[in-house]
Amino acid sequence: MDVTERMAKRVAMPAFRAGFNRALTFGGPAEKRPFVLTGGNLAGFQALYKAQVTAAQRLGRRVNRLTFTPHMTLLYDTKRIVEQSVEPIEWTVHEFVLIHSHVGQHRYDILGRWRLAA
Repeated sequence: MDVTERMAKRVAMPAFRAGFNRALTFGGPAEKRPFVLTGGNLAGFQALYKAQVTAAQRLGRRVNRLTFTPHMTLLYDTKRIVEQSVEPIEWTVHEFVLIHSHVGQHRYDILGRWRLAA
């Protein structure tokens, strides 16, 4: 079992409600600005991230980023959209997936998928 799987198996938390209610453009190169959904019911995402960081640290892994902004990237574009409210989009999160993003290559490898407690 590799360290990613050992870390993921140490994450013990229940399924949770999540949602987004804001849309905006994050900063980035002018030709590739991410347009994202964020804001809203983010407490579960924050708790999941904290559980993952704690599990990784307990396995002796160094974590570079101790905070993050939960979001969903919808597209990349040259336009900049100022933050605005959107109709809330909500769902129940039953699992998490760890993905290796090959930055700048538009390639993503799924490392694994783990269910949260019912």
